[in-house]
Amino acid sequence: MRSRLLPRVAIASVLALSLALSGCSGGGDQGSGSSGGSTQKNQDAGQTSAAPRETTETTAAPEAASTVPAGETIPQTTDRGGSTNAEGQGPSTALSGGLEEARERAKSWNEDAELYAIASVPATVNAAGENGGWLYSFVSESAGAVISVPYTGGRLRQAQGQQLPEGQIRRISGDTLSTGDLVDSSEAIQRSDDVKSYLENNPQAGASAGLDSGSGDEPEWILSIPSEALQDRVSATE
Repeated sequence: MRSRLLPRVAIASVLALSLALSGCSGGGDQGSGSSGGSTQKNQDAGQTSAAPRETTETTAAPEAASTVPAGETIPQTTDRGGSTNAEGQGPSTALSGGLEEARERAKSWNEDAELYAIASVPATVNAAGENGGWLYSFVSESAGAVISVPYTGGRLRQAQGQQLPEGQIRRISGDTLSTGDLVDSSEAIQRSDDVKSYLENNPQAGASAGLDSGSGDEPEWILSIPSEALQDRVSATE
């Protein structure tokens, strides 16, 4: 559970996650990164998929569709409220804040889309387990593609599907997450050790957070403060 002096590989993995996703931060229309983690499936997706990118907002409300081919963008939704994050970049929410909207968005892309990873965007999770944004990544076996849906500044952003080789899609599809029994980020922070303590003693600090089902024997949160060589792993299921 505790890991005050992380192995260099573990630190590099968490740093790669934060850097790859930092493009999603803020309220402006910036491009976003893809979801990370230390699993083979996430490495596969990261090596071959293009980062989701934002485009200008649309004025029409998004319409449900059974399938949107990989590579086509999906429209944005409206703002939602929340507290202000550590960097003042807009509303902060727990993981659950945008999860259902992101799931609906992915289902409008492809009906068989399943969640396989979640990551904080940017890496500024506070002691309450809230962050300015989250990146929800889904896989569709029928489309042979993945899609990452950014939720930043209190709203969903444009996402783009990316096709992957069949073998990679199979590996990712074997490690999907059930959204019904996931531990929220607020609870995950409370169950952590070193990361929780550090954030409580340093209110201006932030942690990175990622959730997937391939880093261990079960779905788990990886909470990290790389600058302090701190990492906690917390079960992501009740």
